[in-house]
Amino acid sequence: RGQELFHRSDAKLRVLCGGNQCLGEGVRVARVEKRNVGIERCYVGDLVWGYDLGRKVKVPARILEVHENGGREVWGWEFLVGDVVVVVEATEDHEVGGLDGVRVVLSSLKPWNLACLVFKSEKSVSARLIRKEFIGIRPTWDLTIEHPDHLFLLENGLIVSNSGKPTSGAVETVWH
Repeated sequence: RGQELFHRSDAKLRVLCGGNQCLGEGVRVARVEKRNVGIERCYVGDLVWGYDLGRKVKVPARILEVHENGGREVWGWEFLVGDVVVVVEATEDHEVGGLDGVRVVLSSLKPWNLACLVFKSEKSVSARLIRKEFIGIRPTWDLTIEHPDHLFLLENGLIVSNSGKPTSGAVETVWH
């Protein structure tokens, strides 16, 4: 009966559990079928663009969990990609897709070194960290996606890591 009721509603599910890496509220996630939205507006079952490290291509990946991680210290990370600046707001422990198929913790990046990957024009290109600025204590979020590399794309092309394997958590129904 509850399942039948769910099918007739516009409710979306969000699994609340502790992710270990965080993106600041408002960071826009690249979705496959719909317009891109802030991470806090992503839901279980949405299709986002994942990233396959081995093939170096973006791939559709379903969201398994949405992690609402509370207020944490958030930093603005600015990367130079060619002559374009790409910015992400994230905690220092968040990981990005690194060079040579490895993940890199943001706090370990050194200014001006080739640091991470950005997906532009249907290929991944390297980016240099040019600036890090403390933003403040902000609401933070992360996703768990259904792909073995655990990477997804932001709207600006930055390849970021997700919280990893699914964990159990409370299910919240969000009504629209």
